Amino acid sequence: MLNKKNIVFSGSLVNHRTGKYIVCAIGMQTEIGKIASLLDNTKNRKPPLQKNLDTLSGQLSLLILIICFLVLILQLFVARENILNALMMTVALAVAAIPEALSSIVTIILSPST
Repeated sequence: MLNKKNIVFSGSLVNHRTGKYIVCAIGMQTEIGKIASLLDNTKNRKPPLQKNLDTLSGQLSLLILIICFLVLILQLFVARENILNALMMTVALAVAAIPEALSSIVTIILSPST
């Protein structure tokens, strides 16, 4: 192992004097490469709140699809609506029902009041 007392690492800035340098490692064997491999091997885990929001949004999407399908069936068979009008109403209902700012709403609700 090298004596790390007088070592200059890649990316270091030398302000004063000159010297001779010997390359001891390149690529992933350098200290910066070791840090990069540690960062590359970390697992990207979601926090519990994000997991709960993903579950909630999945359930909400399924509920919206069921409701939109029921509205489409009611429009076609009970109200005897034109198929194009029924589809337009169903798509409009689906778009309006999905909250775009769900994460913002949760953040505002969970923020401490002062």
